[in-house]
Amino acid sequence: MISMIDLQTLTISYGKKVLVDSVNAEFAPGTVYGLVAPNGHGKTTLLRAMAGLPGPRVDGSIVLDEVQGTGAREVRSMIFYAPGEGTLLYPGLRAEDHLKMVCDMWPHARDIEEIVEQTQIGEFAKMRIRTLSQGMKQQLTLAIAYATGARYLL
Repeated sequence: MISMIDLQTLTISYGKKVLVDSVNAEFAPGTVYGLVAPNGHGKTTLLRAMAGLPGPRVDGSIVLDEVQGTGAREVRSMIFYAPGEGTLLYPGLRAEDHLKMVCDMWPHARDIEEIVEQTQIGEFAKMRIRTLSQGMKQQLTLAIAYATGARYLL
């Protein structure tokens, strides 16, 4: 099996407005990629489409590890989209509550204590999200992403 995300003639649009037009790309696991474009040109929309999240019309295909489409349960367990603005987090919960939730929900979840140590969130793991700085929230979001054990983190 070939491990990669493969975008084939991918076009993403809202109504008549095309944000991403006929993109072909391959993304290998274990590699870091960056999307660079001005605001409003479809970077977040592309990532959300790759993760199979609802949104605009998507034409073309997204293949993960030779499995067509992002709707299959098998595929959804391989990819995790972590928004950078903290919208993934529940303000009333503690950081460690989020990690426990991930471990209950994701089939390949990693050890919480290991993630806390690796991501250095121990100093605020027992704090409620509403009290965290934006940087702490971003750090926690990355810890959550790592905790899923997903092969692809967006």
